[in-house]
Amino acid sequence: MKMNKKKIVIKSVTFLVSGFIISTAFLMNYDTFSFYTEKLTGEVGVSAANEKDIIKDINLETDRFGNTETLVLQKGEGYEGVPVIYFSIDGEIEDYILNINPLVLNSSQSKIYIKAKSNITLEQFIKLLASDKDKITGTINIRSLNDFVYNKDYTLEFSKNYLIDKFKSQIPTEDRKVIEIAEKILQSNQISLSEERLVDFAIYSFKENEMNSIKIVKKLLQHIFSKNSTEVDSLKVSKEHSLSLQKEQIELIDIIQPKFVDYMKDLEGTVKNLNKVIDDNILKIEKLNGEKGILERKAKELEETKEVKNQEIEKLNKKIEEINNDIEVLKDNNNKLDKRISYLKEDKNDLEKSIRKLRKEKESLLKKNERLIKENKELKKEIEELKDKLSTDNDDNTTVSGDVYGSN
Repeated sequence: MKMNKKKIVIKSVTFLVSGFIISTAFLMNYDTFSFYTEKLTGEVGVSAANEKDIIKDINLETDRFGNTETLVLQKGEGYEGVPVIYFSIDGEIEDYILNINPLVLNSSQSKIYIKAKSNITLEQFIKLLASDKDKITGTINIRSLNDFVYNKDYTLEFSKNYLIDKFKSQIPTEDRKVIEIAEKILQSNQISLSEERLVDFAIYSFKENEMNSIKIVKKLLQHIFSKNSTEVDSLKVSKEHSLSLQKEQIELIDIIQPKFVDYMKDLEGTVKNLNKVIDDNILKIEKLNGEKGILERKAKELEETKEVKNQEIEKLNKKIEEINNDIEVLKDNNNKLDKRISYLKEDKNDLEKSIRKLRKEKESLLKKNERLIKENKELKKEIEELKDKLSTDNDDNTTVSGDVYGSN
């Protein structure tokens, strides 16, 4: 009985101490948050001062990359009151920045510089890595104690890389390698994820009291599959990564965080199941990549064939163009020849007429020639007759003359 009481007392003390440690761990990383309600404004006196009397100027200072660093308030000149200024943050940036505590503007202060402090958890870090947005924005609203709202909202802005760097700067040096691996996994187009990296990252998530580690791991895997990467290594949880704890350690962990060990075992089972899914998907991806390679080669061959055919078509088009030009030239020559033939036909007709005329003239001349020949023959005959006659006459004359002279 005494032993049972002793065990109960030890467990109770252990539970109380563990609860205190856990509470302290959860609260130690958070800054002081300030809250105000509109119910209080009805109980506070109303000031007649306007916004320029209380605050002369409000500016937001940024670094060279456009990230909000400092809020600068300049108190109104001649205002002797001690106003209390409240700040409220709206928009997406509200999840990534600590609330700004209320500010009392003392009479001796002319300007107040308020640093914007980022507040990023591991889950937000994962969301930032997987997000397509380059900037996180929001507005800051400034109020005085009497709930007077300044007309202008001032824009706060943090770049995605700025917040990522802020988170990484808070991580112990020995753990930064794990975070850098996660960053590489989610930002790289060519992802290579090994079992050790995945399990280390899951273990780190538990170290940071993030109880949604399975969701984080699933997001990583989903992101990998969305990239259609074939460079994913086999995700098998080896014995060295298996949960191996002594019985006393398990009992202590169950006291501090009930069902934590079961949760880790469930995580191991989930990873093993995911391993099979990934292996099957890798085989499918490899098969699809093989088919893709074949299709790409065929597409390349078709592209080359298409290019050759296009060149041949271009040559044929040029040849056709040349033939068409030759046809046009031949048509022009043909038209010229037709005109020439027409002229020649006209000349031929004229020549035929001339030939017919000449033939008629020839026939007439032949007839004349025959007549002349006949006449010539007749003339020759007459001449012969005349010659004969003359010759006879001469002989007679000679005889007569001889007779005459002979008588003497």
